[in-house]
Amino acid sequence: MSAYDHRMAFPANDYYHYTNYSTPRHAPAPPVSPSSSSSSIAHALGPSRPYTPYPYPYPHPYATSSLSTPRPPRKHASTMHLSHAYTSPPPSPLVSTRARTHSQRAHARRPSLSDLPPHANSALRPLTRVPQPRFSETKGYYSGYAPTVPHLPRILFQKLTASAPGVSVREVISSRPERLAGPPVVQAADDYSRQITIRILWPGYSSDPLSVRIATDKGNVDRDLVLARVAKAIMKFTQDIKSRNVAVERGYENWAIGMRPDGSMGIDGPEIVITKLSHRLGANWQPEFLVPAR
Repeated sequence: MSAYDHRMAFPANDYYHYTNYSTPRHAPAPPVSPSSSSSSIAHALGPSRPYTPYPYPYPHPYATSSLSTPRPPRKHASTMHLSHAYTSPPPSPLVSTRARTHSQRAHARRPSLSDLPPHANSALRPLTRVPQPRFSETKGYYSGYAPTVPHLPRILFQKLTASAPGVSVREVISSRPERLAGPPVVQAADDYSRQITIRILWPGYSSDPLSVRIATDKGNVDRDLVLARVAKAIMKFTQDIKSRNVAVERGYENWAIGMRPDGSMGIDGPEIVITKLSHRLGANWQPEFLVPAR
């Protein structure tokens, strides 16, 4: 028989299975013996094991507890006994167990002003206003010239996050001062004034008056610029007083810059708080200062 006749005698599928597997594709399944039972089939599949999603049957081979008591035994007497529930550690010898009264607790929460050292943080101390003499100028005007500038409203220096006016010199001279509330540009003089003058009369230093001149733009000034100039001027003033060791006048010891005559610490420049500028006469303004009480 030729190769062609051989292909014709056996179909392609049957020929493929015949030549590769030596068993036809559609060979009948071996007959099942009538005497076979489910037990023999189970024996053929192997020993029966209950289904469990865990790799080990329950209980775990390494577990020490039994099925009736899966949790390890606990000594409840040592944890739930009344003697353990109500027993507290002995008090420390450094802590007093004496009951405090309401006034004593309030005193412990709010320390007295006399208990704070002079160099304590100024935020813990109340602020008091510096009593400057009121500035008044009667000279300096040309003959026949009368000041036509009406009384202008005060210029406040209040931070956006604060509820009351007041910015300390320490905050102003810092690298990142906070923004101020109110319009940035305010009127400080008439349209013909080229500058305004800030007058500082610190009590106890009448021989050292301080004045700061600030240029205006048709009578308008920048609020932040004015605050910065006043803060730098008062800082320089306090440094100059301390470097020259200028003695404070008698009766003004509470407002002494640097060291007081009795040797205690006086007022330091960075702790001075600037609240506002008050219009005096013409183009003159006078600032208001607050200092920590001592």
